[in-house]
Amino acid sequence: KILSENLAASQWEVGLCTIGIGSRTGAWMTSEFTGVVTKAVGWRDAVCFVAMALCLSAGMMQAVRACTEHRSEGVAVSSAVSFGSLLAGHLSTTFRGLVEFFGCSDSLLILCFTICQQPLWVFGNFLGVFAHDIYGMSPADSARASGAFPAGQVAGLACALLAVLSGGPKRRRSVYQAMSWLAVVAALIPIYLMMSLGSLGHREFVLLAGLQGFCSVMLDYIPPSIWCMYLGRDSGKGALYMSVLYFIADLALTVWSFCVGVVRNHSEHAAFQVVMGMASFCALASTFLLLVHIARNDRLFEDK
Repeated sequence: KILSENLAASQWEVGLCTIGIGSRTGAWMTSEFTGVVTKAVGWRDAVCFVAMALCLSAGMMQAVRACTEHRSEGVAVSSAVSFGSLLAGHLSTTFRGLVEFFGCSDSLLILCFTICQQPLWVFGNFLGVFAHDIYGMSPADSARASGAFPAGQVAGLACALLAVLSGGPKRRRSVYQAMSWLAVVAALIPIYLMMSLGSLGHREFVLLAGLQGFCSVMLDYIPPSIWCMYLGRDSGKGALYMSVLYFIADLALTVWSFCVGVVRNHSEHAAFQVVMGMASFCALASTFLLLVHIARNDRLFEDK
C-alpha cells in the first residue's frame, strides 16, 4: 500500500526490489551466521544464539507497534463507537473488491503463476537438509549451502534494481522477458541436480543453489505485486489484492511442504526427487504463464 500510494508506477519495481533485497539479505546472513557459530561452538549453543536474536527482533517489533498505537490512539477511540457498522462496511467493501479482482482472467492467471512459485521456495527451504542427508555435508557446511540460495536471490534482485534504475518504465517489459528466460534456467538446474546425484562436489552444489536463487527470485517478488498495485492504484485496494493473493500462495506452500515432509518419512532420496522434479515443472509453467501475461497486458508496460 505504501509503495502504490507514494511511488509512481515507473518506480514500483525499485521499491519491491529494495524490500526484497533487505528480506533476502536477512535470510542469507542468518544462514551464514548460523553456519559460522555452529562450527565454532556447536549446534546447541548456536540454537541459543538464534533464539536470542529472535527475541531481540520480537522486542523491536513490539516497540514499533507500541509507538504506532500511541500515535493513533485518538483515532482508535473515536472509531470504537461505531465498530459494528465499520466492520460490516469493511467486510462488504472487501468482498466486492475481491470479486472484482478475481473476476479478471489475468488475476486468475497471476494467481496460478504465484502458486507455481511455491515449489521453488520449497527447493530453497530443503537445500540444507538435502546437503546434509544426501550429499554428506557437515551441519556448518549445510547451513552455508542453505545460505547460498538467498545469496543468489539478493544478487538477482540487485541486478533487477540496477536494470530498472538505468532504464525507467521502458525497462519493465525487458525485465519481464528476462525473468521468463531465467525461469527456463531455473527449470534446468533441478534436473541437473537429479542427474548428477553422487558425482557433484560441495562447491558445485553451493554454486547451483545460488544460481537457482538468482534465476527464480524475481518471479515471486515482481509480477504478482506489480499486477496487484496496477489494478488497485485507483481504488486503493492493491494491498488487499496482494494480501489475499499471497495468502492463497502461502497455503499452497504449506500444503506442498507438508507433502514433502510425508515423503521424507519414507525415503529421503524420494523426497529429493520430488522436490527437484516439482521445482523444474513449476519453473517451466511459470515461463509459459509469464509470457501469456506479457502478451495480454500491453498497458502494463506502457504505463508511466
